[in-house]
Amino acid sequence: MMARLRVDEIAKDKGYTQKRLAEESDVAPGTINRYWNNYGHQVNLDVLENIARALGVGLYDLIATDTVSANS
Repeated sequence: MMARLRVDEIAKDKGYTQKRLAEESDVAPGTINRYWNNYGHQVNLDVLENIARALGVGLYDLIATDTVSANS
């Protein structure tokens, strides 16, 4: 199973820019950019919770899982 962040999708749907999301979540702009663009392989759940709270969604709403078959 693979996971990806949906920060950009949800933020854009709610009219947020990266700058506004950084300000309202109290998360560093560089971190917002990494999560927005799915860069990197590690996610800090406390930081993701701050982002979710700012967007008014649950933590797990920001995570999408894609099932990948073993033969792919």
